[in-house]
Amino acid sequence: MTEMKRYSVGIDLGTSNTVLAYAEAGSQEIRVFEIEQLVSPGEVAARPLLPSVRYHAARGELAADAPDLAVALISAFRKLHPGIVVTLSIANAADCMQRVLSSAVDAAITAAPQVHSRLHSRVLRRDPLVAMVPVRYPVAKKRKLSYRELVQQPMIFREPQSVTQQLLEIELVRESLQVEPVMYVDGREALEEAVAQGMGMGVGVIVRAEFNQSRRIRMIPLEDCQVRMIESLTRLAERPGSNLLDALFAVQLPGTDSVKEAESA
Repeated sequence: MTEMKRYSVGIDLGTSNTVLAYAEAGSQEIRVFEIEQLVSPGEVAARPLLPSVRYHAARGELAADAPDLAVALISAFRKLHPGIVVTLSIANAADCMQRVLSSAVDAAITAAPQVHSRLHSRVLRRDPLVAMVPVRYPVAKKRKLSYRELVQQPMIFREPQSVTQQLLEIELVRESLQVEPVMYVDGREALEEAVAQGMGMGVGVIVRAEFNQSRRIRMIPLEDCQVRMIESLTRLAERPGSNLLDALFAVQLPGTDSVKEAESA
């Protein structure tokens, strides 16, 4: 007696991914078989696509959208765990978040909004925006500035992906102010140099070691600032327990983990 086949199986060997689908004999309902695979170091899970190539972060690989806070955190971590080597890469905030979500890095330090349900985050710092003023400008002698005073000067804007720029635009809309910048720059280092050379004024945050404490630039509080740059340490909540990440999240830094305001005096 011939045994009837129970399933029809199809395999698509694509260039980027392999997919396995099946249906019960006589049925029109096609199902995709989820394949057990390594999805991150030490983690196996079922996925509908089996990639032809997959990149996994080396253990202790971090991304950050700015070096200052990341380096301070790594330095404090290595004082407690000197035998562990940490790799740091710099990218914009959106790219940092994508790297965490795709398990390309273990964690990220970024100002990107922490709104994804798959993320576990710890706030490291909250900072108000401040004006970056060339020391040669007369307004550099002021102790405070308003947004209205700020936009009366030549303005330099960051790239649209910049969280700082996004916060500035929120504030300008709130104040019903329109600005035609004299220049757009990509990255805070480019903004620093453009302001230092007197091409215009910019907006940033007061952060230890940020802008290299340039003597050519004054950081002046914006008295009507109502937003905060929130920087967080972020990891995937669904990843299995990691002693390394648990230790990193436990590191305490002076001046962080509480609201840090710019001094107005």
